[in-house]
Amino acid sequence: NEIVVQAVQMCLDLGIPVMSINAGYEDSKKMGLIHHIGMVERSAGYAAGNKMASMGTFNKAFCINHAPGLEGLDSRCKGFEEAMADLGIQYVAEIAVPDDNVVGFISAVEESVQEGGDWDGIGMLLGASHYPSAMPGTTELKERHEKFVIGSFDINDLHYQAIDNGNILFGIDQQPYLQGYLPIAILTHAATTKQFLLNHAIATGPAFILGSPGGAEKICAAESYPVCPEHPIEDYNSINDGVKIVGYCLFAVQALAAVSAVAWMINYRKSFVVRASQPEFLSLVAFGCLMVASAIIPMSIEGGYAFQRDPITLDETEVPNDEIKGVDAACMAVPWLVCVGFVLMYSALFAKLVRIKEIMDGAQNFRRVQVPRSRVLGTVGVLLSLQVVILLTWQLYDPLVWSREVTERDSETNYPTQSIGQCTCENVGAFAAACACFIGACLAYALKLAYQTRNLSVEFSESKYIGISIVYLLQLLVLGSPLLFIAQGQNNSTFYIVASLVLFLSSFGTTLLIFVPKLIVHKNQDGRRMERAVWNSVVANRESESAPGSTVADIRARIARGSTDIRRSTDIETEITDEKGL
Repeated sequence: NEIVVQAVQMCLDLGIPVMSINAGYEDSKKMGLIHHIGMVERSAGYAAGNKMASMGTFNKAFCINHAPGLEGLDSRCKGFEEAMADLGIQYVAEIAVPDDNVVGFISAVEESVQEGGDWDGIGMLLGASHYPSAMPGTTELKERHEKFVIGSFDINDLHYQAIDNGNILFGIDQQPYLQGYLPIAILTHAATTKQFLLNHAIATGPAFILGSPGGAEKICAAESYPVCPEHPIEDYNSINDGVKIVGYCLFAVQALAAVSAVAWMINYRKSFVVRASQPEFLSLVAFGCLMVASAIIPMSIEGGYAFQRDPITLDETEVPNDEIKGVDAACMAVPWLVCVGFVLMYSALFAKLVRIKEIMDGAQNFRRVQVPRSRVLGTVGVLLSLQVVILLTWQLYDPLVWSREVTERDSETNYPTQSIGQCTCENVGAFAAACACFIGACLAYALKLAYQTRNLSVEFSESKYIGISIVYLLQLLVLGSPLLFIAQGQNNSTFYIVASLVLFLSSFGTTLLIFVPKLIVHKNQDGRRMERAVWNSVVANRESESAPGSTVADIRARIARGSTDIRRSTDIETEITDEKGL
């Protein structure tokens, strides 16, 4: 416009630096302005052509122009035509359309294309789309000819809706706020330092928009970014520190119980009760119980979001959050510890029951049966291998990973105000069910064996207490599973404490039911031996009193012989136990 040119020239004559923004790149260069901030239209049209070709397939191209003769729009279409030539796509024509008549818009486009049907292989570029007929006309054309592809300059709410619905491939944003903001900073710097940027054109576009922005970004843009809303404090629903301490204490109690049980076995490893109870299998039970309870530790590990978040919108990006890798490992550690712990715990008891059952069957048939330890250990190995196969398949195919889901957002800014994190995967239900069914099948068969061997002497088998422990565990799982299902996804502290109690009670209860009866039997045996020793002493004393010529030395010798007889009796019991293989 000549009036604008004259005004600009007056400023230049006075030595005032001038910049242009948005439109008029070529005139800006001719007049010698220091910078043009905006979009170089021809380059933007060329970039739009390449973007369309990368996102859609077409062999005929058109450029829609509502104001032919306007330099900016003509340059966009010219750049688009050049891109088509370089890509080997036929550029058919520039279509002139009315800017205020939807029917006229549709008619002009259809007459230029001169084809019916779905327009498969047709590509179009809207040189501008801020005028009234652009987006409504484009939407109507997509309903009539659904397979043509189209991209558009400009961006607004109608564009966002059309992009989300798949009616257009993209919108092009010139970032007008940036065009108005940058001259202030650049001119201030130039006036202060007399330094200028070397490039004449400072490009703010084309910025390709492929989806709707977040609520906070829309508010900032609508209000010209006065002050973006402050980020609210987000409730992560993390596990309460006090609840974590309770979980750690439960694990510590079980660890103490397991270590104490193993220490007792080592200390009394030569006693009749320990040798008869097969300490190697008792060690597996103690270690399995410890593994089950140790799952409480990785359950307490939490994290933020699996992907890095946009600093403005707080939405997750596509960039992974490296801090979550450790949490992912903790997620998968839980089923490994729980399942392997249960298998070690109950496969050892299962193997003992199998051994007792075979000996019992042999006794009923009046034949001697020897079941080697290697065979029983093989049973443990088979069950453990099957469980490891299930867990490895889970680990390799679809492992548990940490995921955080937003549950509440601010109604005005759309910022997340509450979220909950949990370990999950696509097939978590299937793999968890597979592990549960395997362990359940083992428990059911072990319960059957425990029932069949229930009448054997408690001193020579644990079948009674193994059966009680299995029934106890099943009751615990029946009561705990609904509580875990209700707590999952609601509150991490509630889920954690319920899960911790289930794991602790199952492991600690099993430890007590397996080891405490042996402690009682061991104590009672020592008591009976002491009673026999005292009785022998009394008898020897009475005999010495009635026998003439008895001396104190004679009495002491007889008591010593009685103690030796007790020790020999203990050795004989141990040998009988080893011989029977119990």
